[in-house]
Amino acid sequence: MALYLFFQSIFILFIFTAVYKYLYRWNKQFLLNRIYLILAVLLSIIIPFLSFDVFPYNKIISTVEKNNNPIISITNVESTDWILMIYLLGVLLSFVYLVYRVRKIIRLIRKTNFIESGKYKIATGYSTTFSFLKYIFITELDDAIVVNHEKAHVSHYHTIDIFIIELSKCILWFNPFVYIIKYYMQENHEFEADFIAMEKKNIDDITMAEYLLLYSKKHIANQRLITNNFFSLTKNRIKMLAKNKSSKKITYALVIPLFLVILSAFTFKSYPVYVTQDGQIVRDTLIPGYYYATDTVFYYDPDTKEETKKIVKAKITMDEYMNSLNLSGKMSSRIDTVPYYDPDTYEESLMVYKIKYPYELRLVFDEFTWKQQEAIIKNYGSMTKEAVKE
Repeated sequence: MALYLFFQSIFILFIFTAVYKYLYRWNKQFLLNRIYLILAVLLSIIIPFLSFDVFPYNKIISTVEKNNNPIISITNVESTDWILMIYLLGVLLSFVYLVYRVRKIIRLIRKTNFIESGKYKIATGYSTTFSFLKYIFITELDDAIVVNHEKAHVSHYHTIDIFIIELSKCILWFNPFVYIIKYYMQENHEFEADFIAMEKKNIDDITMAEYLLLYSKKHIANQRLITNNFFSLTKNRIKMLAKNKSSKKITYALVIPLFLVILSAFTFKSYPVYVTQDGQIVRDTLIPGYYYATDTVFYYDPDTKEETKKIVKAKITMDEYMNSLNLSGKMSSRIDTVPYYDPDTYEESLMVYKIKYPYELRLVFDEFTWKQQEAIIKNYGSMTKEAVKE
């Protein structure tokens, strides 16, 4: 089950990544691109956990299946546990590494003397230029274009985008496309900041491209963690400057059918409707929920001649659980008294419910939810009600 969810997440993010690369990557709708990339990552986390019973199919049965005890596969349980443990270990290590990188930047900020410039805090004398939240670090050679570029990162909250992607990477550390999404997000940030810097200095795209080439020759990139670096992605930034046109916003409406296709492909499930051989419906609804079956397994080691005991659990549907019972036909009975309020007459009366359900469930019946109890009574027992006469 865990592997199935992982593969779903990978494939979903692959689709979103491919659509972005070939349809939206070189668009100048920078804000929409940011929203698209964040939603792509979040949906690849959420969709695999969604499931909707949409497509019914008939399952023919003659009577309630008996003597069909649930088989608990110890190998599957243990393999699933190992997969889950490896995944959680990856999440923990990724989160610890993220905390380490954030603390490293915070320590740098604390020991740096900044110059206040409106809502920005600027520090000079660094080997490379980058920004983090409202803090801007520049070199001694940087001019107004570079400063305006970094101010654009700050004013448009690019660090928040990167931080969301980084947190998603902790959850999706196994997914190779989440790292590509981060690259595209940083690339989109640089594109947006370049165009804002051009507007502030009132220069054209050719002048800006020449400036980036000159800047790249004078500086050596030192990409910092979860920061916006001025030097990064220089080749692609020049390529974007050469783009004369951008797709209209309406093209992003294609995301809606894309989302619906992915949602239906991965979350719409088939469910059985039980019918007799002559086509009569035995159960019009499934018993909702799951039941956790436990079993005690004994291992005998022929080498050590020792016997060990292990308790294993298996998650099965309520229908599978009911079909596994050897129902004798004997019933347990209970009576519940429920107060009833009539909104028309404004009178309160007592209703007595007489319930019958399979005798084999007498010890566990109260553990089920009321919906499960209702479905069990409907399919396997009976219920009558009558008013209490005063």
